[in-house]
Amino acid sequence: MIRNILLAACACILLTGCFGEKKEEKWHSFIYPDKNNTKRNMKSPMYFGSLQECKDESIKQLATMGISDSGTFKCGLN
Repeated sequence: MIRNILLAACACILLTGCFGEKKEEKWHSFIYPDKNNTKRNMKSPMYFGSLQECKDESIKQLATMGISDSGTFKCGLN
């Protein structure tokens, strides 16, 4: 009896974990004005819904700041 209750409880926990609500992705852009000095960076105040959006906006920001040649970026998932 107890064994069946434990088995049912474990099955419920597993199914909840598998079919639970998917967490929304939030991507941040970190822009480095100097490729050789990655200790100095600027974090974008915006969140992006996908990695591609983050990359596209980071490239635009580098161009706007006029550091496309000397700067670089990384996108991080939070």
